[in-house]
Amino acid sequence: MNKAITDHQAEETKLTAGYELADKTYQETLRMYDEELQTHINEVANANKVYDEKVHERNQLKAEYDHRMNEKRKFDELEELLR
Repeated sequence: MNKAITDHQAEETKLTAGYELADKTYQETLRMYDEELQTHINEVANANKVYDEKVHERNQLKAEYDHRMNEKRKFDELEELLR
């Protein structure tokens, strides 16, 4: 009977150690996943920021282009009238 209890305790200790190792491994893997996900989220946020800046810059250039084309149209109309 004593040997069975000792064997059971040894098996329980072995299983507990295995469980604790699996738990630590799981927590570490989850932590690494969270870090990778946060890095990805930051990269996407930075890409969106750059995109928004480029859209704003493009809109400014388009407004300037439209303004210059309007000036050219007016100039061409005046030039045509003066001929």
